Amino acid sequence: MWHTLLNWHSGTEWSAVSALGSVVSALGSILTVILGFWAMNVWRRQEALKAKMALKMAVADYSNALSQLPLFLSRNVRIEKRAELRELSHKLNAINNAFLICEHMLEKYPSVNSGCRSLSVAHKEYIRMRDNSIQAKYICHNILSEPFVFK
Repeated sequence: MWHTLLNWHSGTEWSAVSALGSVVSALGSILTVILGFWAMNVWRRQEALKAKMALKMAVADYSNALSQLPLFLSRNVRIEKRAELRELSHKLNAINNAFLICEHMLEKYPSVNSGCRSLSVAHKEYIRMRDNSIQAKYICHNILSEPFVFK
């Protein structure tokens, strides 16, 4: 009985069924590769978005902390606000770290690129009492007003 059921088609028809199965398998593999490629691109875009958002949040935190400090520093104010100035330096380090993580994602945004690079100089001038905090606030405002996260 089994012999009759297994031999109901000739050998050439089974090779056609086998070829059809191979085609279906190949199409499934191609579809899997396409879906994998699509998923990797979506993941890459999400990671880039997270990095840019981290940079923008770090600049916002720094700007907020800077606005809590006086416009000009004196020796007495530096001593009095030592903890806040240390926290401000930590926030600047967070900006620098987020900027490094962004790597080449900011090449299309020269104002953000130059702002992140010049913020350290403006910060140093403010901390050393050579300048007021207006330049650093201006740089932060320029970075925050640039739509580089959601374009």
